[in-house]
Amino acid sequence: MRRGVFLITCLVAMTNAPANAAPYWVTYDGNDFPENEGWTHTEGEPPALRWIEDGMLVIDSRADNNTTDGNSAPLPDSMDPEEGETFIARWRMRILEVALYEDPGVYVCSDNQFSMGFVFGMDYVSEYGPNHSAGFSPGEFHTFELRSCDMLSYTLFIDGSLGFEGESSESYSPTQVGFGDNVRGGTSLTQWDYFEFGVVPEPATCVFAFVVAAMWRCLR
Repeated sequence: MRRGVFLITCLVAMTNAPANAAPYWVTYDGNDFPENEGWTHTEGEPPALRWIEDGMLVIDSRADNNTTDGNSAPLPDSMDPEEGETFIARWRMRILEVALYEDPGVYVCSDNQFSMGFVFGMDYVSEYGPNHSAGFSPGEFHTFELRSCDMLSYTLFIDGSLGFEGESSESYSPTQVGFGDNVRGGTSLTQWDYFEFGVVPEPATCVFAFVVAAMWRCLR
């Protein structure tokens, strides 16, 4: 019953959005493996160890530094924001161990073949490449939020504070959003509490996104 009320509330919010808005919201909450919730799981060779623990996805690639483990999301017909909209991706994770610099990662590839990619060390996150990075306390849960109005530039927040701003790179990758163990040559042990993303209308961008995410997690 509560889930029905939640969905009705979201539909009402979307109905009252500006006419040009086409909002959507995709959520993975860590209660099951991503592929059981419509995501695509791509394992490396050899595959990483994975399990669900306390409502979180745990990825353990420490056995072999050639291991990768990716999870990409189901997407709407058009992923990118239009004028008056903002793309938001948000995830909460804890990095318990990383060897050989970076290993876990998050990537966003837009409809227009521009990409934003991030890799994580034990106590920092950086762009793919050495351009921008920001630190955080190691061994603790942190919430990251990516925002972009045009998929050409972006802002990354860590626990609600500005991490860094950057620009997208040209890419030949198809439209996709994903997370996991993305770096071949490193190893890691990570816990992913949730991963969510979507396009929301302004000016209520932050309010809408936070309300939808908070209500959904309350129903878990």
